[in-house]
Amino acid sequence: MRSSSGRHGRRASSFRADDSQMDGLSGTSGADSNGDVAGINGNDHDDYAAAGNVRNDYDYAGSAAVADYDKQGDESGAKHSDSADSHVARHTPHRDTHRHSHRVHRSIRAAARNKDDLKLNTPQHVGGRKGRSLLAIAPGWVRAVVVVLVTMFAAVTCVAALYAASVTRMVTNAQRVLSSAESLANTALGCGSDESLSEVAQNLVKSTNDLNKELNGPQWDLIRDHTRFSSDITAAREMLSSVDTLVNGPFTDLLGLAQNLQGFSMKNGTVDVSALMDMPEIVSETHKDLKTQIAKLDSIPTPSIAKMASMLNMEKTALQTVDSMLSEYDDLINLMPQLLGEDGERTYLVLVQNPAELRSSGGMVGTIAAVTANKGKVTIGDFSSTSGWDIPEQPLDDKVLEERPAFGDTFDEYPATTTINPEFQRVAQYNKYLWLNQKDNKDKNVAGVIGLDPVFLESLLDATGQVKLSDGKVLDGSTTVPFLLHDLYLEHPKFEEQNKYVSEAAQEIMTHVLGNINGSSASGLLKAVRQTSAGGHLKLWMANELEQTALISTGLIDDKAGGELSADETVPQAGIYLSELQQGKQDWYLRTTTTVTKTCGDVSATDTAGVTGSLDGRITSAAAGTQLGLVPADQAGAEYTVTFTMKNTMTKAEAKTLPEFITGGTETEVPGGLLYRVVLTAPYGGEINVVQADTVKWGANTATMYDRQYVTFDQQWIEPGEERTIAFTVRVKNTATQPLDVVTTPVVNADGIETGSNGKVTDECPAELSPGEVKAGTADSGDAAGTGSDGSTDTSGNGSADGSANGSTEGSDVNGSTNGSDATANGQTNGSQNASGSGTGSNTGNTKKDPSSGLSALDKIKSQLSCPVDIKSLAGAV
Repeated sequence: MRSSSGRHGRRASSFRADDSQMDGLSGTSGADSNGDVAGINGNDHDDYAAAGNVRNDYDYAGSAAVADYDKQGDESGAKHSDSADSHVARHTPHRDTHRHSHRVHRSIRAAARNKDDLKLNTPQHVGGRKGRSLLAIAPGWVRAVVVVLVTMFAAVTCVAALYAASVTRMVTNAQRVLSSAESLANTALGCGSDESLSEVAQNLVKSTNDLNKELNGPQWDLIRDHTRFSSDITAAREMLSSVDTLVNGPFTDLLGLAQNLQGFSMKNGTVDVSALMDMPEIVSETHKDLKTQIAKLDSIPTPSIAKMASMLNMEKTALQTVDSMLSEYDDLINLMPQLLGEDGERTYLVLVQNPAELRSSGGMVGTIAAVTANKGKVTIGDFSSTSGWDIPEQPLDDKVLEERPAFGDTFDEYPATTTINPEFQRVAQYNKYLWLNQKDNKDKNVAGVIGLDPVFLESLLDATGQVKLSDGKVLDGSTTVPFLLHDLYLEHPKFEEQNKYVSEAAQEIMTHVLGNINGSSASGLLKAVRQTSAGGHLKLWMANELEQTALISTGLIDDKAGGELSADETVPQAGIYLSELQQGKQDWYLRTTTTVTKTCGDVSATDTAGVTGSLDGRITSAAAGTQLGLVPADQAGAEYTVTFTMKNTMTKAEAKTLPEFITGGTETEVPGGLLYRVVLTAPYGGEINVVQADTVKWGANTATMYDRQYVTFDQQWIEPGEERTIAFTVRVKNTATQPLDVVTTPVVNADGIETGSNGKVTDECPAELSPGEVKAGTADSGDAAGTGSDGSTDTSGNGSADGSANGSTEGSDVNGSTNGSDATANGQTNGSQNASGSGTGSNTGNTKKDPSSGLSALDKIKSQLSCPVDIKSLAGAV
């Protein structure tokens, strides 16, 4: 055996070193001042006591280890018996020290394990030299692992903290972007916001810039370059870059324009909208930026994350929608400087028509106002009565001489009667001529004429809110029409009061509307303009035909605003127009019904009327032939019979009690009665063959005034409670691809607005249906239109017809005053006709853009928003 300073001495030293290491792990402080292993600092007496309690648990294992150690020592002593006594003497104290150190070591470990649940698998002092060797080496290995783990943990923590901070900043900026956009939307839509438009815009721009800068930081390059999310990071960056570019470009420009227009108000009848003159340049640059950003987004590889791919597609669609919507209004935007008087003062005449006293093109012109535009400043003049105007010495032009036999010898000399002519393009020119003939107006530049009625005014109030008149009367989106067409005459029976009131109401409404145009009302106003122009309540004439075309092409104004019928042979349209000949406001009590029936077979309705003298048994007078031979037999298409009923709903009692200004007074032949001059117009390329009506006087039957046939006559009185009917046949050209549509003077009453057949046709022809075809019956102008006169209906829009049409009419020339009973119509028809048409629905052959698509886009956007706007919820729902 070697001395204790040898092998066993080194092992003891090793154990002591291990003890010291464990002291560090368990909170011990090494040996005390007396050389014993205290192992516990001053604050750990309880822990040391716990170690003492656990110590006995390890005695058995410790004894076993010592026994093993003794056995090895005995074997060694047998080999060296000459020094056995010396060895035992030296070894005994060392073994005691070794046992004591080993037990303390285990006790401390138990205490540490009980205290902190620290589980270190220290090698047991078993297994001989191998176990003691592992025990000596293990602490260094642990130290290395701990150092590596701590280092890695620190690195991961730092990286995580870096990305967490970046994500936090992006989330914060994204929330600010959404909040700013939400506030902006609420401000623009008039929902209210705690911040001004300028503050909201600045926050949006700053938040977007910060968000874009953060995502483009180098920390995200690592994710892009070394993970599978490369396409997602790229897509997110490009998407945000596009938004950033648009926010800092077009958005800022448009916002500046909006700020300049926000809150403008009338001052002395003038409103400054000169900022609108900058729109063409701003919108042009916006188009360029949008197309550039759309192209960039199209070039982005498809992201791997489905949500990111969806967001990318959503942004592209949104930008394309905005670009398309702006394109719908390019023509109007480019015209804006010109319309606002960029080149000098312009005057637009506004005619206020009154349907309570009907005229062919809508209603009697009672008041007119001059609206001027000069360098972007718009001034609304007074709405004044036209009574007492000076009459020009000469008519407008030679064409008037052709028109007077149809509409009246002096119809063109007074604004109130000019609208007997249903052609508003001519009506506008008459009134321009009359207005320029008045004092102080001779040198004015009248660039356009606008005709409007109470239905249009009411639709404006529906979009912008109510208006209060000087006497406290409130007009809004539901009370304006009944008041101006009926209640006004009950509350203000004197003519002077009525004119003053109508002038004030029109002035206040127009001023109110111009002062309340904002993001909230813009969509409603645009929709009101389009719908009322389509219904005949808003009409427009521009001296410059290019301006008229451009305004209508935007889709903001319907093409019917020109007051003209269809000039397309494939879309036949006839007209029935009424002009009240009695001075009164009784047409509020008129109710009308229009029916269109398609006839066919060997005997046409025209032939039948020639034999029987009748188209409708409710009419007492005989039918009169009006055929002019405008449609050659080989070009004749389908025949239609039109019936139009007029009922006077005023009672005889009301006729006696209502104000005379409504009934016409006791001096009239029939107080409360209706007396109309009727104008019938044939479809373009077609002809009116027979007319049956209870007339007082026949007027013109001509096709030389305009581009179609006109038949005029004065209808007999319709007394209170009575009903009258007009019937006539129409032959369309064989190129027609849609059923006949009949439009009438807009009749406004308590039940609503009546404007004709609205494309509905009753088909009396027997049908032999093939599989998949629709039974002929009531057809709408938007349905399949190629319907032949034999009744076959091809849902693809193709139809053919065989029949006969070759007639001559004898009887009244319908060119003067005649008794209806003396007018006869005889017609024998033979020959052949071949009518064919092709097309599908109302858009057949029409390649023009949908004029309402821009408004539809606006409506769709607004339909998804409600006050207050919650963009965060909308974004979350995507």
